[in-house]
Amino acid sequence: MNHPETVTTDPFVQLSTGPLSGILNWAGLEQIWQRLSGDTCEGWYIYRSGEPPPDAPTAGDELKARITTLDTYLRETHKKAYCGIVYVDSVAEPALIKVFDPGSLTSICDIYGKTPLHGWVISRLKPVNLKALEEANADFQRHKMGKHLPAVPEITTADRQYPGAVAQTLDARRMGCPLPIINTCRALKHLSVGQVLEIVTIEPGALNDIDYICGQTGDSLVALEQARHGYSFFVRKM
Repeated sequence: MNHPETVTTDPFVQLSTGPLSGILNWAGLEQIWQRLSGDTCEGWYIYRSGEPPPDAPTAGDELKARITTLDTYLRETHKKAYCGIVYVDSVAEPALIKVFDPGSLTSICDIYGKTPLHGWVISRLKPVNLKALEEANADFQRHKMGKHLPAVPEITTADRQYPGAVAQTLDARRMGCPLPIINTCRALKHLSVGQVLEIVTIEPGALNDIDYICGQTGDSLVALEQARHGYSFFVRKM
Protein backbone atom coordinates (compact mmCIF):
# COMPACT_ATOMS: atom_id res chain seq x y z
CA MET A 1 0.00 0.00 0.00
CA ASN A 2 1.29 3.48 -0.88
CA HIS A 3 1.59 6.04 1.89
CA PRO A 4 0.10 9.48 1.05
CA GLU A 5 3.44 11.25 1.39
CA THR A 6 5.06 8.95 -1.18
CA VAL A 7 2.25 8.97 -3.75
CA THR A 8 3.09 12.19 -5.57
CA THR A 9 6.81 11.36 -5.67
CA ASP A 10 6.28 7.89 -7.13
CA PRO A 11 7.94 7.85 -10.61
CA PHE A 12 4.95 6.10 -12.19
CA VAL A 13 2.50 8.67 -10.78
CA GLN A 14 4.68 11.57 -11.87
CA LEU A 15 4.91 10.17 -15.40
CA SER A 16 1.22 9.27 -15.63
CA THR A 17 -0.07 12.65 -14.41
CA GLY A 18 2.53 14.71 -16.28
CA PRO A 19 2.53 15.96 -19.87
CA LEU A 20 1.52 13.35 -22.45
CA SER A 21 0.90 13.59 -26.18
CA GLY A 22 -2.32 12.24 -27.65
CA ILE A 23 -2.12 9.79 -30.54
CA LEU A 24 -4.42 11.38 -33.08
CA ASN A 25 -4.61 8.72 -35.79
CA TRP A 26 -4.62 4.94 -36.02
CA ALA A 27 -1.38 4.87 -37.99
CA GLY A 28 0.31 6.58 -35.06
CA LEU A 29 -1.06 3.95 -32.67
CA GLU A 30 0.22 1.19 -34.94
CA GLN A 31 3.69 2.76 -34.74
CA ILE A 32 3.50 2.64 -30.94
CA TRP A 33 2.61 -1.06 -31.01
CA GLN A 34 5.47 -1.71 -33.44
CA ARG A 35 7.93 0.02 -31.13
CA LEU A 36 6.82 -2.24 -28.30
CA SER A 37 7.33 -5.28 -30.54
CA GLY A 38 10.75 -3.96 -31.54
CA ASP A 39 11.52 -3.83 -27.84
CA THR A 40 10.99 -7.62 -27.88
CA CYS A 41 8.03 -6.95 -25.58
CA GLU A 42 10.16 -7.38 -22.48
CA GLY A 43 10.06 -5.25 -19.34
CA TRP A 44 6.54 -3.86 -19.83
CA TYR A 45 3.72 -3.86 -17.29
CA ILE A 46 0.15 -3.89 -18.56
CA TYR A 47 -3.10 -3.83 -16.62
CA ARG A 48 -6.67 -2.60 -16.82
CA SER A 49 -8.67 -0.43 -14.44
CA GLY A 50 -10.13 -2.59 -11.71
CA GLU A 51 -7.27 -5.04 -11.85
CA PRO A 52 -4.54 -4.97 -9.19
CA PRO A 53 -1.30 -3.59 -10.62
CA PRO A 54 1.04 -6.42 -11.60
CA ASP A 55 4.08 -7.10 -9.43
CA ALA A 56 6.21 -8.14 -12.38
CA PRO A 57 6.41 -7.22 -16.08
CA THR A 58 4.07 -9.08 -18.40
CA ALA A 59 5.70 -11.91 -20.35
CA GLY A 60 6.39 -11.09 -24.01
CA ASP A 61 3.89 -13.49 -25.59
CA GLU A 62 1.17 -12.51 -23.14
CA LEU A 63 1.85 -8.80 -23.72
CA LYS A 64 1.61 -9.23 -27.49
CA ALA A 65 -1.66 -11.11 -27.12
CA ARG A 66 -3.13 -8.46 -24.81
CA ILE A 67 -2.05 -5.64 -27.13
CA THR A 68 -3.68 -7.41 -30.08
CA THR A 69 -6.90 -7.88 -28.09
CA LEU A 70 -6.84 -4.26 -26.91
CA ASP A 71 -6.20 -2.90 -30.41
CA THR A 72 -9.10 -4.94 -31.80
CA TYR A 73 -11.41 -3.74 -29.02
CA LEU A 74 -10.51 -0.08 -29.57
CA ARG A 75 -11.09 -0.24 -33.32
CA GLU A 76 -14.42 -2.05 -32.92
CA THR A 77 -15.82 0.24 -30.20
CA HIS A 78 -14.31 3.56 -31.34
CA LYS A 79 -15.37 3.62 -34.96
CA LYS A 80 -13.80 6.93 -35.84
CA ALA A 81 -11.38 8.04 -38.53
CA TYR A 82 -9.04 9.16 -35.73
CA CYS A 83 -7.69 7.41 -32.65
CA GLY A 84 -7.48 10.14 -29.98
CA ILE A 85 -7.98 7.92 -26.92
CA VAL A 86 -4.34 6.94 -26.39
CA TYR A 87 -1.74 9.15 -24.68
CA VAL A 88 2.01 8.56 -24.53
CA ASP A 89 4.97 10.27 -22.87
CA SER A 90 7.14 9.95 -25.99
CA VAL A 91 6.16 8.77 -29.45
CA ALA A 92 9.77 7.97 -30.37
CA GLU A 93 10.72 6.22 -27.12
CA PRO A 94 7.55 5.44 -25.13
CA ALA A 95 7.84 4.54 -21.46
CA LEU A 96 4.16 4.95 -20.59
CA ILE A 97 1.00 4.49 -22.67
CA LYS A 98 -2.44 5.41 -21.28
CA VAL A 99 -5.50 4.10 -23.07
CA PHE A 100 -9.01 5.34 -22.35
CA ASP A 101 -11.96 3.00 -22.74
CA PRO A 102 -14.31 4.45 -25.40
CA GLY A 103 -17.24 3.19 -23.33
CA SER A 104 -16.30 5.28 -20.28
CA LEU A 105 -15.98 8.68 -21.96
CA THR A 106 -18.71 11.28 -21.60
CA SER A 107 -18.87 14.89 -22.77
CA ILE A 108 -17.03 18.19 -22.71
CA CYS A 109 -19.98 19.44 -20.63
CA ASP A 110 -19.41 16.92 -17.82
CA ILE A 111 -18.06 19.18 -15.03
CA TYR A 112 -19.78 17.47 -12.10
CA GLY A 113 -18.14 14.06 -12.00
CA LYS A 114 -14.51 13.03 -11.74
CA THR A 115 -12.07 12.93 -14.58
CA PRO A 116 -12.11 9.30 -15.71
CA LEU A 117 -8.96 7.30 -15.09
CA HIS A 118 -7.46 5.45 -18.00
CA GLY A 119 -8.90 2.10 -18.97
CA TRP A 120 -5.50 0.46 -19.52
CA VAL A 121 -1.89 1.35 -18.87
CA ILE A 122 1.25 -0.08 -20.44
CA SER A 123 4.35 1.08 -18.61
CA ARG A 124 8.08 0.53 -18.28
CA LEU A 125 7.74 1.70 -14.68
CA LYS A 126 6.08 -0.45 -12.06
CA PRO A 127 2.52 0.91 -11.67
CA VAL A 128 0.81 1.85 -8.40
CA ASN A 129 -2.81 1.20 -7.50
CA LEU A 130 -5.46 3.35 -9.13
CA LYS A 131 -6.58 4.87 -5.82
CA ALA A 132 -3.12 6.31 -5.26
CA LEU A 133 -3.04 7.66 -8.79
CA GLU A 134 -6.46 9.26 -8.36
CA GLU A 135 -5.34 10.99 -5.15
CA ALA A 136 -2.26 12.36 -6.88
CA ASN A 137 -4.34 13.62 -9.80
CA ALA A 138 -5.82 16.47 -7.74
CA ASP A 139 -5.41 19.22 -10.33
CA PHE A 140 -7.83 17.46 -12.67
CA GLN A 141 -10.47 17.29 -9.93
CA ARG A 142 -10.54 21.01 -9.07
CA HIS A 143 -13.54 21.59 -11.29
CA LYS A 144 -16.01 20.52 -8.58
CA MET A 145 -18.72 23.08 -7.88
CA GLY A 146 -18.69 24.88 -4.52
CA LYS A 147 -17.89 28.12 -2.73
CA HIS A 148 -14.46 27.15 -1.42
CA LEU A 149 -12.81 25.82 -4.51
CA PRO A 150 -9.05 26.08 -4.85
CA ALA A 151 -7.90 28.43 -7.56
CA VAL A 152 -7.89 27.00 -11.06
CA PRO A 153 -4.27 26.16 -11.92
CA GLU A 154 -2.87 28.69 -14.35
CA ILE A 155 -2.61 27.39 -17.88
CA THR A 156 1.00 27.82 -18.96
CA THR A 157 3.15 26.59 -21.83
CA ALA A 158 5.68 24.96 -19.50
CA ASP A 159 4.55 21.46 -20.40
CA ARG A 160 3.38 22.20 -23.91
CA GLN A 161 3.63 19.19 -26.22
CA TYR A 162 1.87 20.82 -29.16
CA PRO A 163 4.61 22.35 -31.34
CA GLY A 164 2.59 25.11 -32.99
CA ALA A 165 1.43 28.56 -31.93
CA VAL A 166 -1.95 28.91 -30.21
CA ALA A 167 -3.99 32.00 -31.09
CA GLN A 168 -6.52 31.58 -28.26
CA THR A 169 -7.14 29.29 -25.28
CA LEU A 170 -10.69 28.46 -24.13
CA ASP A 171 -10.83 27.12 -20.57
CA ALA A 172 -14.00 24.99 -20.54
CA ARG A 173 -13.31 23.16 -17.27
CA ARG A 174 -16.07 24.88 -15.31
CA MET A 175 -18.57 25.65 -18.04
CA GLY A 176 -21.98 24.00 -17.69
CA CYS A 177 -23.76 22.54 -20.68
CA PRO A 178 -24.09 23.78 -23.39
CA LEU A 179 -21.54 26.60 -22.87
CA PRO A 180 -18.41 24.62 -23.82
CA ILE A 181 -19.79 23.78 -27.25
CA ILE A 182 -21.29 27.24 -27.79
CA ASN A 183 -18.12 29.05 -26.74
CA THR A 184 -15.93 26.75 -28.82
CA CYS A 185 -17.99 27.54 -31.93
CA ARG A 186 -17.90 31.27 -31.15
CA ALA A 187 -14.14 31.25 -30.63
CA LEU A 188 -13.54 29.41 -33.90
CA LYS A 189 -15.79 31.83 -35.74
CA HIS A 190 -13.60 34.76 -34.70
CA LEU A 191 -10.27 33.16 -35.62
CA SER A 192 -8.51 33.78 -38.90
CA VAL A 193 -7.88 30.90 -41.29
CA GLY A 194 -4.87 28.90 -40.15
CA GLN A 195 -5.04 30.00 -36.51
CA VAL A 196 -5.31 27.40 -33.74
CA LEU A 197 -7.76 27.31 -30.83
CA GLU A 198 -6.88 25.35 -27.68
CA ILE A 199 -9.87 23.97 -25.75
CA VAL A 200 -9.01 22.86 -22.20
CA THR A 201 -11.26 20.37 -20.41
CA ILE A 202 -11.07 17.76 -17.66
CA GLU A 203 -12.91 15.23 -19.83
CA PRO A 204 -10.95 13.22 -22.43
CA GLY A 205 -14.33 12.30 -23.91
CA ALA A 206 -14.50 15.85 -25.25
CA LEU A 207 -12.86 14.28 -28.28
CA ASN A 208 -16.29 13.25 -29.57
CA ASP A 209 -17.69 16.77 -29.10
CA ILE A 210 -14.72 18.37 -30.84
CA ASP A 211 -15.08 15.93 -33.71
CA TYR A 212 -18.77 16.87 -34.03
CA ILE A 213 -17.97 20.59 -33.98
CA CYS A 214 -15.29 20.19 -36.64
CA GLY A 215 -17.75 18.21 -38.75
CA GLN A 216 -20.14 21.16 -38.61
CA THR A 217 -17.59 23.97 -39.09
CA GLY A 218 -15.13 22.31 -41.44
CA ASP A 219 -12.26 23.05 -39.05
CA SER A 220 -9.64 20.45 -38.15
CA LEU A 221 -8.48 18.80 -34.92
CA VAL A 222 -4.70 18.84 -35.29
CA ALA A 223 -3.36 17.71 -31.89
CA LEU A 224 -4.30 16.77 -28.34
CA GLU A 225 -2.37 16.47 -25.11
CA GLN A 226 -2.58 15.88 -21.39
CA ALA A 227 -0.95 18.41 -19.07
CA ARG A 228 -1.18 19.24 -15.37
CA HIS A 229 -4.33 21.31 -15.93
CA GLY A 230 -6.34 18.78 -17.91
CA TYR A 231 -6.76 17.79 -21.55
CA SER A 232 -6.13 20.18 -24.43
CA PHE A 233 -7.66 19.86 -27.89
CA PHE A 234 -6.07 21.95 -30.65
CA VAL A 235 -8.37 22.93 -33.53
CA ARG A 236 -7.13 24.75 -36.62
CA LYS A 237 -9.44 27.21 -38.37
CA MET A 238 -9.83 26.04 -41.98
